[in-house]
Amino acid sequence: MNENETSKKPALQDWHRADIVAAVRKAGWTLRKLATHYGYKHATTLSVALDRRWPKGERIIAEAIGVDPATIWPSRYVSAAKDSSSKPQTSREGASRYASTGSVGNVAYHDIQQYEALRKAGSKGRRRLSGE
Repeated sequence: MNENETSKKPALQDWHRADIVAAVRKAGWTLRKLATHYGYKHATTLSVALDRRWPKGERIIAEAIGVDPATIWPSRYVSAAKDSSSKPQTSREGASRYASTGSVGNVAYHDIQQYEALRKAGSKGRRRLSGE
């Protein structure tokens, strides 16, 4: 084997953020115009997709450029296709995780029971619960 040749495949790299912005501008858009065109309240919303995974924003940017999102961000899509464990968590899976810990969101189940008992006790219970 030659010294110039390597046995490893070159890692697919994401486009640089400046290259993405330049491609969007070349297509006649800006990230701000795209965001407002798609009805986002904040004009800087689509810039989130440049820094972290957000499939909807990635799709909007890729459509404006005229390529597939996996072409722009191969690290976000290629590894996900190989590893099925990196798929987004469904709401059912998230609910079972909380059910096993006995909490709903940030509130533990026993806190909810305590709140309900104090609420039934009347106004004294509410004042005690709020720390008065």
